[in-house]
Amino acid sequence: MSTVTFPKITHQEKRTVVCPGCDRKRTITRSDYMTVSPFNVDRETGEPRTPKQIREALVEQGALWTPSGPELWHQKCWDALDGGESS
Repeated sequence: MSTVTFPKITHQEKRTVVCPGCDRKRTITRSDYMTVSPFNVDRETGEPRTPKQIREALVEQGALWTPSGPELWHQKCWDALDGGESS
């Protein structure tokens, strides 16, 4: 039995935030991807998405991303908050 690999389309977003622990700037990067496959269908039409539709969906999804929680912190600052325990 052979393995089928579908092409992956990736989109990367960057945000600059201020670490709540030390008040210094921090850049956070997030990558999302979707594959071009017959299983990735448009909910409105029921047809498989085109690479262009997938890119547009990833850009839209990335624009909605707001960093929150532990990802706002530098690792050193987060460890100091936890009393030296690393997560």
